Amino acid sequence: MKLITALVVLLCIPLFCFAEPHYITATGTYLMGDGETPAAAQDKALLNAKRSAIEQAGIYIESFSQTENLQLTKDEVTTLSAGLLQVTSSKVQRTLTSDGALSFTAEITGLVTTDDIATLRLRLKELQSTPASPATQPVIDPVSKKMPDGSEVNYNPLLDQLTIFKDGRQSMVYAKVRGFVQANDTHVIHLLESLGVNWKALLQ
Repeated sequence: MKLITALVVLLCIPLFCFAEPHYITATGTYLMGDGETPAAAQDKALLNAKRSAIEQAGIYIESFSQTENLQLTKDEVTTLSAGLLQVTSSKVQRTLTSDGALSFTAEITGLVTTDDIATLRLRLKELQSTPASPATQPVIDPVSKKMPDGSEVNYNPLLDQLTIFKDGRQSMVYAKVRGFVQANDTHVIHLLESLGVNWKALLQ
C-alpha cells in the first residue's frame, strides 16, 4: 500500500508543478529622446518590460503544452502568452546618464496560470472565428490605458477580466466581465468604453 501511495504521489508531482502559478519578473529600459516627455518615456520602458515578460511566458506555455500534449501553433503561443500573463506589480526608476540623458528602467512582476489553458484555447478560437465586422468584432489582445487620476485600466479578453492598477499594484479586479456587461453595470461599461472596447460584442 505504501508503495502504491508513493507511486501516485510521484506521478502527480509534474501536474501539480505546472498547475501552480508561475511568477515572472522582467525589466525594460528606454532612453528618453529629444522632444519626449518623461511620462511617454516611462510608458515605453514599461512596454519593453511587458514584451520581455510575454516572451518568458511564451517559453513557459510552450513547455507546458508539450508536457500536456497540446498542439499549439506559434501564433497561439504568442497570443496565449499575452492573454495569460497577469501583471501584478510594476515600478519604474529613472537615472541620469553620463551625457545628461534620462534613462528609464521598468520592472514588472506577473504570473501565468495554465490550469485552464485548454478552455482559453477554445475561447481564443471562438474570438478568432467571430465575423470581422467593426460592430461585433471583439478584441483578442489585452488593452490598457492610463486614466486621468493616474491609475491604469487593463482589459484581458481571454481571461474575461478587467483590472485596475494604482501606484503599480492591483487595486480592483472584475472577473467575468461579460456578466457585468450583461447585467448593465454602467461602471464596467464606462471603463471598457474608455479603452475603446466594443462592449456590445459581449452581449452576444
